[in-house]
Amino acid sequence: MKKILAIAILLSSLFALASCKDVQESVQTTTEQTTQATTESPKEAKEYHSNGNLKTLTVFDDNGNVVSVAKYNNLGYCTEEYLFDSKGREKLITTYENFNQNGIALTQSIYDPIKATTVVKNYSKDGAYIERVTSYNENYLPVKDEYFDAESNVLKYELYDYHDNLNVKSIFYYKGNEKDAYVIYDENGVLLSSKESGKPAKIFFYNLNGELEEVKEHIYSAGEIVQINKYSESGNLLYRLDYEIKEYDALLQSRTDFNENGNGFIKTVYEYNKDGSLSKALSHNEKGLLVKEEEFLKNASSFKDIFHYNEKDLLIKEEHYIKNELSYYYLFEHYENGNVSKLSYYFRHKYIDSVYTNKILLEYCIEFHENGNYAKETYYNYEGIIACVREYAENGDFITETRYDAQGNVISIKSNLATVPT
Repeated sequence: MKKILAIAILLSSLFALASCKDVQESVQTTTEQTTQATTESPKEAKEYHSNGNLKTLTVFDDNGNVVSVAKYNNLGYCTEEYLFDSKGREKLITTYENFNQNGIALTQSIYDPIKATTVVKNYSKDGAYIERVTSYNENYLPVKDEYFDAESNVLKYELYDYHDNLNVKSIFYYKGNEKDAYVIYDENGVLLSSKESGKPAKIFFYNLNGELEEVKEHIYSAGEIVQINKYSESGNLLYRLDYEIKEYDALLQSRTDFNENGNGFIKTVYEYNKDGSLSKALSHNEKGLLVKEEEFLKNASSFKDIFHYNEKDLLIKEEHYIKNELSYYYLFEHYENGNVSKLSYYFRHKYIDSVYTNKILLEYCIEFHENGNYAKETYYNYEGIIACVREYAENGDFITETRYDAQGNVISIKSNLATVPT
């Protein structure tokens, strides 16, 4: 009986030891699956997340070389795939992003190191598809991005260029075959020029300290420049150049300069002939009022008008020059409301009755009613004596006309009724 009991105790102990060993091995196996790769077959190696989902799958060839590696997130979605050639070099890299609720990746990127290209496939939530193909240079920097629709039609593309130090030199953006936008940098990455879609091209100018001094805008039409705007560093418009397109050439029509204080008032305007020579120049004061207008002719003669204003910015004198010699001028007087009350016209007479005089004489005066209608016209002879006077009612109706002889004596009086000789 004692022998039977001893044998039973021994068998029980051996069974207990065997059971513990099985549990331990089971626990150890589970732990290894969550922390390290376990060879499932001679050609595969798998690694798992702590939740039991597959983390990494590595496939080998018959010689033990890695053929591919696939990586998964903790939800079980494949996020990266690597394919290798027989020499162990990566030949294709695919990444998956932006998974929808069904676990389908809306963005797929395929990089080919051998061809130096990347293909990015994007699916929107509504099913629209756009494919981007990126090409790289020998420094693995992008040189071209092309965008395609589902039918492989080119939607747009971008071209990249680089300085010797590998900093970006330029990026040009195309829609179809039309250049739509661009940016240009110097070798230090400072922006030199840019153009946004549908907006003027801009050129940036800097001082020796690298601070922005001014910006130019270039506006194009049919591939030719039609306008250039120049701004200060604070954004104030300094000048504008206007061009006219003639037989595929952009001819400079005018240049408009603006006050530096940024009030938007015009400072000068230059107009040009088709051969590029200056045809007209207009100058304005700090309030934007025209103070000088010059016209240049090809035979070297020129005309010039000079305008003078009072403290209320009302025109009080207008001078006209021919070849820099005063030819005639106007004087203006005003009512309190700013309307002209009187205009006097003076003209230079080189000769009077074939006699050289070169005198500037008062030719006529026009007085106005406050409503702007003529009130009185007075004309003078060469001696400054009144030759004729016409008077008008406030509504503009003619009242009388009085004529005088060379000595100032009344010759006739004409009213709206009859002429009365004297």
